[in-house]
Amino acid sequence: MVALEERDPAMPVWADRTWFSYRSADEHATHLLPYIKPDSRIIDVGCGTGSITLDLARRAPQGFVLGIDYSEDSVQIARAEAQRQNIPNVEFLQGDATNLSPISTSYPPFDISHSHQVMVHLSDPPSVLKGISNLMKPGGIISTRDNHTFSTHPSSPANERDWELYRIWSRKRGAHPDAGFRNHVWMHEAGFQWENIKYGSAAWEAPYADKKGFARNQKNSFLPVYGVKAEEGDQDWLRDLEKFWHDWEKDPGSRFIGVDGWVIGFKKK
Repeated sequence: MVALEERDPAMPVWADRTWFSYRSADEHATHLLPYIKPDSRIIDVGCGTGSITLDLARRAPQGFVLGIDYSEDSVQIARAEAQRQNIPNVEFLQGDATNLSPISTSYPPFDISHSHQVMVHLSDPPSVLKGISNLMKPGGIISTRDNHTFSTHPSSPANERDWELYRIWSRKRGAHPDAGFRNHVWMHEAGFQWENIKYGSAAWEAPYADKKGFARNQKNSFLPVYGVKAEEGDQDWLRDLEKFWHDWEKDPGSRFIGVDGWVIGFKKK
């Protein structure tokens, strides 16, 4: 068990993870798919509720996939979903991305590592990437994909303020809201030579099938996510923000688009 107070202080606490379940390997791990073999051993560091992890396991039916996340609630959701979908070659553990030594002593080395929107919430990404590299076989692949840009259509002053506060509070906690611009540099700082690094960009959209769920996740602002208490002067803004997301959810022309930077490091053989 990793107590919340013991995790990296840069990490937020998500009260509602519903829309995370719409993430998939086809949309959010396209950079990694060409390297997965039927017998690949894969570790998903920061797996959340496991939707991408389970996709990876389906692509490596003769292999093994291990998902780890600091949230015990997320791990329990992932385990239940693996059982419901009858995916036997996957395991989920509660663990700490900043201390992966228990994994190295309990599991054989891996072929591939995957992390999605994890480095963006950590205070020392190069150190975490080094730790992941230690879990990999010679010739293994280390990958991460992190956001750097969000766009909402339509938008509003209340919504723009919320996203600006996200960036401010994130940086105050030592995290990196623009991680997708910099994760290739972190891979280099983790010990990978430039000739062994590949990187690019990819865009994604909020799940059209569950705009209500996505809006529900956003309408309460980033205040509770970062443990910030609302002040008296915030009430008008919070009401405007809730109304904005209520209207956004009902608008057939509304969209939410994110742009990520991905990077792959190839460990020397």
